[in-house]
Amino acid sequence: MANFKQIIAMCLDGASYAQITHALGCSRREVSRAKKVINDEALTPERFRQLPPGWFDDRFSDGRSKRTMSYDQPDFHALARKLKSTKHVTRHKLWMDYLSQPCPTDKTKYQYSQFCSGLNEFLRANDLVEVITHEPGQELYVDWAGDKVPVVDQASGDTAFKASLFVAVSPYSGLMYVTAAANEKMPAWIECHVKALNYLGKVPAVIVPDNASTATYRPRKHSGYRMVTDRYAAFADYYGVTIVPTRPGRPRDKAAVERAVKIAYTKILGYFSDEVFYSLDELNEAMGLTPGKWTRRGLAMLLWSV
Repeated sequence: MANFKQIIAMCLDGASYAQITHALGCSRREVSRAKKVINDEALTPERFRQLPPGWFDDRFSDGRSKRTMSYDQPDFHALARKLKSTKHVTRHKLWMDYLSQPCPTDKTKYQYSQFCSGLNEFLRANDLVEVITHEPGQELYVDWAGDKVPVVDQASGDTAFKASLFVAVSPYSGLMYVTAAANEKMPAWIECHVKALNYLGKVPAVIVPDNASTATYRPRKHSGYRMVTDRYAAFADYYGVTIVPTRPGRPRDKAAVERAVKIAYTKILGYFSDEVFYSLDELNEAMGLTPGKWTRRGLAMLLWSV
């Protein structure tokens, strides 16, 4: 089945039939189908960004799926107001209130992760940054640190490759995980995520990548939005998490991970700047990541205010 979310996004961005079919590998009929839904639903770019989970499944069933359910839509406007005006209210409490409300017999309620994703997307689309608060276990911010660490071939003395540092941080607790990878390709990106989840001992509802090219891409040049790569989306589906890329030019979206990257520079790259490493394992061991020296005792405490 075609990715109608990407098709609609490109349509709203003004892309032509040829551009869309070439970029996404879909047919002209599928583009026409998406355009019809845009017209029928009076979709605008702003409303598109507010669409809740399940919206595309409801409107673009391929006829083979057994999934016929539609969702009881929360009042995200009211929920945003409540988050802003009610002290100490949590998304989990809002979700429980939503579940307690009557539901039509032909609809079903959102699960917690879907509910949070829809609410977060509404808040992001409406730039309600003052009501976006971090909750325990809700989000994990991830990125590659820009600077790399040389790993030397012991026989020749030449640089064999430059290792990248993967950084993951839980913004609520400030707990941080860092590991070195041989490159920034997709297998390494996914492996680093799995290591981070195992270290943290939990799977968050939302993972926020800072638009690393491994994770997201622009469907067309100069596009104002980014799409999640298919392999990364498959990883998210497997673990039951939602991927919400940061918005370009919105520093509030990525403050936590940028702080974590800065600490990785000063506490790891700076500390070992004069060291020579001959393997990736040696680098990770030197950083103390295996016993959790930096992540559990040092870096986590420095991130308490993120």
